[in-house]
Amino acid sequence: MSDTNQMEDQTEERRTVKLTVRALANKIETLQKDLHSCVKQIKGVTKEMKALMENDEMQRVFKSNWRN
Repeated sequence: MSDTNQMEDQTEERRTVKLTVRALANKIETLQKDLHSCVKQIKGVTKEMKALMENDEMQRVFKSNWRN
């Protein structure tokens, strides 16, 4: 019984991770880079979609696939 209580106490007393200023700045920078790369990817796909939508046949195919 006491062993389980000790283990529960140890898990509750675990240290919470606190980022340093430098680590937080690096984390923010990494997240911003990831965001920018995703935005670039989305912009590229949007341009491709617009180009495909200019063709009437492709427009019908796109719309039918989009609804499904």
